[in-house]
Amino acid sequence: MAAHESMCFPIPDGVSDEQAALADPFSVALHAIRKAPPRPGETVLVYGCGPLGLVTIHALARLYPGARILAVDLHEYLRPFALAMGAHDYLAGKGAELIERVAEATSARVRKVRLALPWVTGGVDRVYDTVGIAATLETAVRLVKPLGTVLLVGVGTPRRYEWTPIFFREVSVIGSNAYGAEPFEGERQHGFTYYLSLCAAGRVDPTPMITHRYPLAGYREAFVAARAKVSRRAVKVIFDFRP
Repeated sequence: MAAHESMCFPIPDGVSDEQAALADPFSVALHAIRKAPPRPGETVLVYGCGPLGLVTIHALARLYPGARILAVDLHEYLRPFALAMGAHDYLAGKGAELIERVAEATSARVRKVRLALPWVTGGVDRVYDTVGIAATLETAVRLVKPLGTVLLVGVGTPRRYEWTPIFFREVSVIGSNAYGAEPFEGERQHGFTYYLSLCAAGRVDPTPMITHRYPLAGYREAFVAARAKVSRRAVKVIFDFRP
């Protein structure tokens, strides 16, 4: 493959090919977190525990250890992966059921609303929504505290949703797109460079979320596993070029 030198990042000694393969999702997560990083003592919620959600959890746990991390997804099989990545608790569910569980986990009060999902009085300080569909955003703005922040990390098809909590509670909704060069820990570098240096220093290692490895000749099966994640119990699927 031909590539301009500006698009190539040398892999430091001691960083495995599997670690390097996760540079893209980790850089997306780091870029989003940097827009609204958690403060020590805050409770944050990561919505979605696919590859992007899991690296977001891992980045928060390793780089902002003072925050309490709640992980949320529909599927129970993702629980051990979320906890291994650094989440303090895992909550499976959606809609009103999920709101009740988050309220219980944060000692908040549920406020019933006619013809709409309930709200939480109290809740979390920040939500990192790695799904980004109308249903997750509609729930996220009900789980965050007044003056809290919702980070849209994932991208879904635009649809209508009931958004009154945004203005009643003065919630900040911030969009995040991909990655690039940005300041972090006193330096300004590309997200890939940060990630590879963090791996080399032993500060991060998201490879436990890799569930399936295929040789390049098995690309058909690899794409099936990546598409049918739930039935295959897949999280991250990669190609292995070793003999």
